[in-house]
Order: sequence, then structure tokens, then C-alpha cells
Amino acid sequence: MSSCQITAGVTAWVDYGKGYYREDIISTWYSLGHPVYDVVIQKNTVKDGLYRIVNPYGKSYGNAISEALGEDDWADYYDYDNDYFMEIDASDPNAVYVMGSATGATVDPASGMISYSSMVAYYLSKGQALADIKAAHPEYFGTLKDGIITMPAGSMLISEENYNDGAWYVAAKNGLFAVALPGSVIADYSLDVTYVGRYTSAENVDYARLEFTFGPDVESVKYALVAPDGDVDATAAGIQDGSVEAAEISASGTAEVAYGASGKYTLVAVVYAGGEAVGVEAFTFKLQSSGDTAETWTAIFIGDYTYGAQNYSTGSVLFGETVTDNDLTLYQSDSNPNRYRIAPLWNENEVGLVFEMDDNGVITVDGVETGLVSSEGMIYATDFVTGELANMPSYYEEGVFYFYLAYHLEGDTQAGFAFEQDTFTLTAQAQAAMKKAAKKFTVKKAAKRSSKRSAAKKAVAKKIITKQHIMKLQREKASLR
Repeated sequence: MSSCQITAGVTAWVDYGKGYYREDIISTWYSLGHPVYDVVIQKNTVKDGLYRIVNPYGKSYGNAISEALGEDDWADYYDYDNDYFMEIDASDPNAVYVMGSATGATVDPASGMISYSSMVAYYLSKGQALADIKAAHPEYFGTLKDGIITMPAGSMLISEENYNDGAWYVAAKNGLFAVALPGSVIADYSLDVTYVGRYTSAENVDYARLEFTFGPDVESVKYALVAPDGDVDATAAGIQDGSVEAAEISASGTAEVAYGASGKYTLVAVVYAGGEAVGVEAFTFKLQSSGDTAETWTAIFIGDYTYGAQNYSTGSVLFGETVTDNDLTLYQSDSNPNRYRIAPLWNENEVGLVFEMDDNGVITVDGVETGLVSSEGMIYATDFVTGELANMPSYYEEGVFYFYLAYHLEGDTQAGFAFEQDTFTLTAQAQAAMKKAAKKFTVKKAAKRSSKRSAAKKAVAKKIITKQHIMKLQREKASLR
């Protein structure tokens, strides 16, 4: 299915002009986002409706993902010695499909060059007739409308030549794959909402301050905050049919929305353009009530915490090497027996790693502030499952806590600073030496203490971390052969 094509001599292809491509294939396995960038498009002189993109993963793609990749030189990842083409058959505008090819890109050298195909092209390669595929799987075909080619979610495939013998896996699960032919553009209806702080009114009402950032084609956004036990889907539908009261914002900026008790809230936002709803986004935030009392803790064990026991990114672990902090304390919440924390961690953070563990030993770490600061803000820790990165739960087993953590900016687990397994190994139960620490511990009045830290960790803690790494997302077990 994979192929490399080298342009030579006269062909049936002629330049059509500059178009745009929105990537949704490589992003299936690597957290590089879904950039929209300009590409050269050619058309076939023999068959109407047959197009191809010249080097869709060449220099333009490298420039588009340089920030997420953390590097400016795409030459380390791309084969510039050959040309690669993405061929698209849109001869039937209601039954579009993409032919298979190599990309020329190798993000992970151990896994090899990435290739792609559409489900339709895959079945064609197995000898099935196009008419039979249309009848059996109409959901695998895309469309060409108003100069924009789109493919439905799950209609594409991805492989790497050295991973599982080049097996194919479902790609483009977000349904964002799009190509704008010359003279057309891909509308940008993107929306980002970040939590910037809490405001408490004179009447003791808490408000979450939210920063809205519109894509260039967004005209307005209607939004409502859903309580922890609320229905997100019903709220989205209600905003659109008018049955749910919603606030509206007509440009990028800050807005405030009231909330009650502490908990995990979801902001449901309906994006509008041309007077019509064109998308729905949901953003989840942990909000704290100003009326909460300080949480108290009891020390129960001591142990050793190891950072970077295993690496799950294309870059290094958080501190550049495996580092161990000895004789740290494991605390248990006095109000919630399933809630724990290990302290102090990272840059002598006295609050430490706060997490919850259920009766089966499964651990949840949800956006814990580390105390480490990057050039773009505070670094947070979130487990892979909660961050929707991979189905790799953190857990406790036989005296060891295994944490699969993404270290990231607030609200953005996809492109972080490190993706790694950290461990905490219990060494002794809190006894006489811990009597003082075992007294009720109030976070707001935490006393400073020191831990044994390597020279590497000391150096990193003192400087601003700027290097971002890309997590290689876990592959699903099922593949196509």
C-alpha cells in the first residue's frame, strides 16, 4: 500500500495552484495538533476530478508543527530526497477517497516511516470492486463540496513500517481531514477557552474568569456551565434549540460565569458563523469554592519517589534523567479516605502530588500544580487516562505506586514537557520518627522541609523549562492486515 513516487519526465499531472490541507492522520499517533497549511495541488489531465497534493508532509507541515514538535528543523524527520504525493479521487464528488502512500515523515526512528491510506483504498487493494465498497460501506467515502474535500471520522488508516510489521490502524478519528482546492479555504471555527482565575463578588458568589480565543471564522459563541452531575450533550442541544439559557460572546475576550460548590465543571460552547451553529466544544475545569475549609491530612507511610522510571515521549523525561527523591511522606486525607498526596515533590512543592485511588488500586491524577514553571506558565501533572492520552491507568501494586503522567501546561495535555512513568515505593510505615508529621497537616500552613535530590534535579528546578516533547499515543490493539 505504501509507495514513494519520484517525479520524472512528462506526466499526466499539471499544477493546479495553491490549496490548503488540514492534517488529521499523523495526529492519530503523535500529539502534533491539526494544523492548516498551504500546499501545492496538481490535477490530472486524463481523468476529471483526480487531484494530488505535492509533498503534503514536507516543509510546510514541518513549519506548521514546529512549536508542538519543539524543534525548527524538520529535515531530521523528513526525506527531502524524494517527492511524495497524496492522490485523491473526487471524480464522484459524493464518493471521494484517498489513495495510499508513504508520507516521507519519520517521527519515531524506531518505528520507521509513516504511511497512510483510506479505508476505501485498502479494500480496493484487497481486490474488492469500488461499486461493492460503496454499497457495503458508504460511511468510508468523503465529499467534495464548494471546493472543500473532507473525509469522515475513522475513514483513514495509518501505519509505520517497523511497527507491528507495518499493520494498518484506524486514523483521522476526529473527522478533521480536509483539503481546500485552489480558490477555496478551510474555514477555521476553532475555539479555545482557558480558566484564568476566580472572582468572588461582595455577595460571596464565585465566578470563573474564562478567556475565549476565537478562530478567524467564528462570529459568536453561546455557552453554559454544566455542573459535575450535569448532562453535557443535553446542554449542547438545549443551547441550540433555546431550551437552555446561555450567555453569548461575540469576540475573543474574557467572560465570567457563576458556579457553586467545588468540583469539575464543563463549559459547553456552541460556535456560530453565518447565523448557524457550526460546531460544539466542551472544556472541563476544576473549580474551587471560596467557602471551602482547608483540607487536613494524616501521614501514613514514607517512601522513595522516582521521576522518569520509563519514558513515553520522543524527547527526554522531565528532569533529563531518572531521578529519585528519598524519604518522602504519603499522606491520607482526613475527609476522603480515597484521597492521598505525596510530598514534597518537584521544586520542593509542599502540597505535592495529590491523587485519588479507588478500591481496585486505580489512580487518578487530575491537573496537579507542580510548582515548576515554563516560559509559558505553570506545569501541571495529569495521568494518561484522565488526559485522554492513552489507555494506561496509573495503579498501586505490592507496595509500589505506578504513575503514568503527562507534564503539561494547564488544560493542554497533548503537547507537554514530558510523558513518563513515575513510581513511589513504600519503604516503612510512619512510626516514631513521623509522629510530628502525623499531626493534622493543613496545606495552607505547610512547613518547609528538604529532600535528597540529585544534582540534575536541583539544576532543573532552578531554571525555566522550555523544551516540549511529543507523546507517542498508545496504539489500539486491533489492526487491519
